[in-house]
Amino acid sequence: MTVTLADLLRDSTYRLDQFKPGHIAALEACITPSPCSPTTTSAFSSCA
Repeated sequence: MTVTLADLLRDSTYRLDQFKPGHIAALEACITPSPCSPTTTSAFSSCA
């Protein structure tokens, strides 16, 4: 499962145009989906 920044920001007041394309790509490369339960998945980032 691929998680995008657009997916994470979907229900927030943030917009993708607030971020530079390079920053979006770098963050998306660090996003790791992690199952919390059999029916729910959360996304975590390992960026430093």
